[in-house]
Amino acid sequence: MEVAAGDVSPVLLLTPDNVSYQEQAEMAVRCGAASARAGRPPSTGPTPLAACPAAAEIAPGPCDMIAAMVSETERRLGVLRRRTAATLVVLAVQFVVGMSVNLYVTIPTHHPGAGSGPYLSGALSGVLWSFASGLPLLIVHVVIGIVLLLSGIELVIHSVRAGRQAAIWLAAVGLTAIIFAGFNGASFLKYNLNISSMLMSVGFAVAVVCYVVILSLAA
Repeated sequence: MEVAAGDVSPVLLLTPDNVSYQEQAEMAVRCGAASARAGRPPSTGPTPLAACPAAAEIAPGPCDMIAAMVSETERRLGVLRRRTAATLVVLAVQFVVGMSVNLYVTIPTHHPGAGSGPYLSGALSGVLWSFASGLPLLIVHVVIGIVLLLSGIELVIHSVRAGRQAAIWLAAVGLTAIIFAGFNGASFLKYNLNISSMLMSVGFAVAVVCYVVILSLAA
């Protein structure tokens, strides 16, 4: 579609992805025509969509509709940015607490859920035992792990609401990495093997990478 020079508003640059280029161009031309009728010169630089005079002339207000869509998209991306940044902070705290547990906490080899036996029931028993273990750092470590699980689920939801396909996939991978780290944390309580601790750190690293990329995409 060809559009005469000076008729197209910078609205083309500001509309969301789910509005086709043809629709954007048609709306922009109508906004430019309304500007001409109102005696205003064509826009030569980016201007707020809310300033488009066609909003008051074109039923049912396509400029207003586009402005509302852009505003809502920006709001959802802002929420995604803030929640992702908060999750990264919690991950950093979890890393420090986990290192402290490895260095300064001795987990007994005999406690509920430890040793051989069914994995799931033993791992659950070990996690429940940790709350009554009397080891403050271990308790904080487990609590933060639960908070990270909830945060990972929340980020998937916010990514879906923001409508960014790449962010959705990254959030899903980040949540999977958190679950992976949690399972290996439970395995460490059950079997007390160093490989479980190492795999926890792998899950942590993958989650951090995913959330840093999401933060850059949302920006």
